[in-house]
Amino acid sequence: MGTKLIYRMPSTVIDEALRMLVIERLPVQAIAAVMGVGITSVKRWASCWGIPLRKGKYGGMAITIVHHRQAVLKRPAYHRLTFDDRITIQAGLQSNPPLSVRAIAAQIGVSHSTVSREITRHRVAFGVQEPRYSAAGAHGRALVMQAHKEHRRKRLDDPGCGRMSSMRSMTNIRRSRSPVGSVVSFLIGRICM
Repeated sequence: MGTKLIYRMPSTVIDEALRMLVIERLPVQAIAAVMGVGITSVKRWASCWGIPLRKGKYGGMAITIVHHRQAVLKRPAYHRLTFDDRITIQAGLQSNPPLSVRAIAAQIGVSHSTVSREITRHRVAFGVQEPRYSAAGAHGRALVMQAHKEHRRKRLDDPGCGRMSSMRSMTNIRRSRSPVGSVVSFLIGRICM
């Protein structure tokens, strides 16, 4: 995902509008009234950041955001970055002098490659300035991508033996006269039948 350009408004104004849209879940009309801009401008900002909007009387951001990670005794091996993690990344990049990617990763407790990938994936160019990272926009876009991935069809529909697509490929291996084919046919006979 390359950088996108947003013109004519200071980045602090756009960040504040995105904060109201993402965190406070205000309707687009209310944000436009508070910011003193048109509804189309707020919609354009949201589309540049990849935030889905709900239409109608109670329009606004279409996805609910969970702000804090629930306390767990043992942290899982893989977790998605939360809004708090993304705010930490933004604060580290905007500090004077800016923190290194490794220092930010140590604060959050993730790998430095995760932080680097997050910054690269969710930076946006504001006018003629260098591309910047915004936590609100990054979190909104990440939620959109996550929602799309959750609705994808899974590879195996049957959790037991996986008789849909994997059985076809195993049948092709079984037909071959190799030692692998005989082992596969033996295992299929033992597990699935």
